Amino acid sequence: MNNLTILFTPLDGWGHINACHGLAEELKSRGHRVVFAIDKAFKGKLIAYGFEEYLHGLNTDGEVIEYWPLFMEQNCHYLKEKPIVMVEKFLVTALTKMFADNKEREQQYEHIIHKVKPDLIVTDNYICMPTITNAGIPWVWLFSAALHQALDDNRIPPAWSGAPKLADRRLHPLSPYLNIYLWPKEFEYEFLEPMDNNWVRVENFIRTTHETFEIPKQLLVRPSNQSKLVFLSMGSFGCANIELMTRLTTVLAQSQHRFIISKGPVFEKHSLPPNMWGQRFLPQTAILPLVDLVISHGGTTVTESYFYGKPVLVLPLFGDQLDVGQRVMETKLGICLNPFYCTDEQLLNAIDTMAADTALAQTIANIGKRMREMFNI
Repeated sequence: MNNLTILFTPLDGWGHINACHGLAEELKSRGHRVVFAIDKAFKGKLIAYGFEEYLHGLNTDGEVIEYWPLFMEQNCHYLKEKPIVMVEKFLVTALTKMFADNKEREQQYEHIIHKVKPDLIVTDNYICMPTITNAGIPWVWLFSAALHQALDDNRIPPAWSGAPKLADRRLHPLSPYLNIYLWPKEFEYEFLEPMDNNWVRVENFIRTTHETFEIPKQLLVRPSNQSKLVFLSMGSFGCANIELMTRLTTVLAQSQHRFIISKGPVFEKHSLPPNMWGQRFLPQTAILPLVDLVISHGGTTVTESYFYGKPVLVLPLFGDQLDVGQRVMETKLGICLNPFYCTDEQLLNAIDTMAADTALAQTIANIGKRMREMFNI
């Protein structure tokens, strides 16, 4: 096979960038030229791994900002609403912003495509970018969120609802070449097999970072034999919600367990209780093998946790995270709670229950073993 030039165009969020990174790494190892078109806020993050970067961005008067944490600060009050209200208000606002962003970046993408001259484009986005789909170049839709929005199938739950039935409409066209969705085998809806429309399920896109992590000394001391080490990551949106992060860390301060906290740029300056340690950004793939349990908002951290054989307690905020949480419960592979309305006791008991569930731990360990064997790890 001739070596190809492959352009990745992920949405400007770490979950989407990381999913693309995992696939890009494999393609690069096969001799292909890999180029990323990324927002200027992420400048230099992928060059370190041998990828080329072409930057785009919104007009922000010269200031380089990571926009979505700021958006969450301004709109986090919607996350306490019911899913239908979040769809009507929060997600409408977010998707309207995504449409506007795509429109503003269209000429930048056109310029990048002209400069890179890719043989193939891989896009991970909720909203279609016509510059990509109409470029006359084969393109692949890599959908790293829960599959509900992408499939548009009335036999599965409506997207972003966390509910068990009905359907929803799609905001991105299917690629006539290839569509990829990120979904563990155990989450699969059996009645949808075999998939059509050029769909391929991939269980994980684990990226190689060569990052290391040592458990902080204060967390090496176990207050009891039952004390487990827990990683908490609420994603870019979640860690930007000061009220939520304050609530979670205050409640978890009562726990016998020890916690590594991904704080993000907004919560970074806030102090943590004695049974916790955290930083702004953490090497997630280096941490996951070291912990016993993961608490996640329901993003790509869930599939990465399963890859390393770690059970996940899902605390979904909005959108496809609700669908992931629902599927975790339906498959009995974890627990899902509303992070705003669960009681302190419910949250603490859920952690204790999962930490003590040796059968669940073994089931997830077996899933991780199978997934890693597929990657020859």
